[in-house]
Amino acid sequence: MNLTEIWTQIEEELAWRQDELRFLNNQIELLGRDEEKKKLRRAALLMIYAHFEGFTKFAFDLYITVINNEELECRDVTATILACSFNDLFKALRNPDSKSHIFRNSLPDDTQLHRFARSVHFLEDLDEKLSLKVNIPDGIIDIESNLKPQVISKLLFSIGLDHKLFEDKYPTINRLLNKRNKIAHGETRAGIEEDEFNLLYTLSMDIINEVKSRIMHCLTTKQYLKSA
Repeated sequence: MNLTEIWTQIEEELAWRQDELRFLNNQIELLGRDEEKKKLRRAALLMIYAHFEGFTKFAFDLYITVINNEELECRDVTATILACSFNDLFKALRNPDSKSHIFRNSLPDDTQLHRFARSVHFLEDLDEKLSLKVNIPDGIIDIESNLKPQVISKLLFSIGLDHKLFEDKYPTINRLLNKRNKIAHGETRAGIEEDEFNLLYTLSMDIINEVKSRIMHCLTTKQYLKSA
């Protein structure tokens, strides 16, 4: 997949989401009574959050897919991407049930010894591991239950972007999330005022567009490479 194809894919993904939200906005404006507008904004807010979360996950997943498809050797990528690709290896390294064959029978319960032995075996084969192709597992991009500020920060960090990128927007992200949860869980039936709706809509679009720009910049400049 070349950069033109990637750009087309990410733009198409953004376009249909923007079109849907624009359609909802137009429907709100067609309503005559203010109370009706508030009610429809309440429903539209659920879609705003859905597209905010959905596009963010799509963009991060696309970034990982493109890197995997490059078939790069692990030795050629940044520490962050290498750590992603070594995720399963690190899990095995930390597995307390994994015992060294040397001491499995003589010292089966010596936790410190077996942890050290696992580290030794890992380093003995390190050069071979670094020659493997980068293969970042799907589970690296985990939205968890909600796209909270802390989750956004973790996602950015996990793919090598600035984890403080949206720090100034955290209060408004929390506001969007709280509103969405109260509506989705039936905790509130109140409609949404125009000013608040516009604020949360603008926030979502700003983050979506920034995510798109950052991902495309990283792919264009190949910032996942060690020498980039």
